[in-house]
Amino acid sequence: MRQSQFFSVHTVRNYGMISNKRGSYAKQKILFLVIMLVLFALGIVMLVIPPIHGGDDRTAPGDNDSEKSVMSTAIEQVRAFGIDLTDEKLKEMEKEIKRDVSALSVTDILLWLGMGKYDYDTDQWTPRSNRVYAMDAEVYNVEKMYTLFLQGIQSIVPDIKITDVREDLSKMTDEMKLPRNPALPPVNGKRTVSFVCNGHPYSIKLDSQGDWFNFDMFTFMDKVLKKERCPFQVYQISAHTQYVIMVYCTRSEAEELAPLIDMF
Repeated sequence: MRQSQFFSVHTVRNYGMISNKRGSYAKQKILFLVIMLVLFALGIVMLVIPPIHGGDDRTAPGDNDSEKSVMSTAIEQVRAFGIDLTDEKLKEMEKEIKRDVSALSVTDILLWLGMGKYDYDTDQWTPRSNRVYAMDAEVYNVEKMYTLFLQGIQSIVPDIKITDVREDLSKMTDEMKLPRNPALPPVNGKRTVSFVCNGHPYSIKLDSQGDWFNFDMFTFMDKVLKKERCPFQVYQISAHTQYVIMVYCTRSEAEELAPLIDMF
C-alpha cells in the first residue's frame, strides 16, 4: 500500500506542480508563437519590398553587369568581322543618339555605322564605315536617291571607282506633287541612272515608286560587281523591307553575320 500510495502521492504531487504552473507556461508559449509569427512576417516583407536607395536611380548590381555583358558581346561580334568600330566612334554614337550604348545591339551598331552622316543643309553624305553601309529605303532626297546609294556602295567596295553619276528625271511625272508645295520633285514615271565604274559605262532605267528605293538597283549592282571581277560581293544581311544593311564580304561571312541582325 505504501508503495502504491507513494506512487499515487508522487503522481499527484507532480500533477499538482504542473497544474500550478500551467497558466504561466501557456502564456509563455503563446508569447513565443506571437514573436515567431512577427519575425516571419517581417522576413516576408523584406523579401517582397525592394531595398530603398538614395535618389540616385541606382540599379541592382546584376542589371548593370547584364547590360555591359550584352554591349561587350555586341562590340566583339561587330569587331570580329573586321568592321571598324573604334572607341571614338562608340563615344560619338552615345553622344549622338543620347542613349546608353550598353543597351544597344549588333543591329543598332551596324545601322548607326552604315547610315553615316547626312547634312540636310547641303545634302552631303559622309560614311562612318568602310565595311558596312545602311540605308532607309524610304528616301529623303528623292532626286538623288541612287546617287547616294552609289556613294554608299563606293564607301565599302575598295575594288571599284564610281564616277560621273547622273540621274535623268526627264521622263518623270508630277502626279504626287501636293498643291501646297509645288516645288516637290517628280516621283512617278521612269528614271535613268547612269555612271562609270572602273572606266566602264553603265546605265539602268528604273520605275519610280514615289519616295521608295527601287530594289532592282541591287540586282543591277550585283551584276556590275561581278563584271568588274570584284573578289567579294555586297550582301544584304537584313530582312527588313525598309532599313537595309549591306556588307562587302564573302558569302560565308554574310551567312555568319546575318543571324545577328534582330530586325522585326
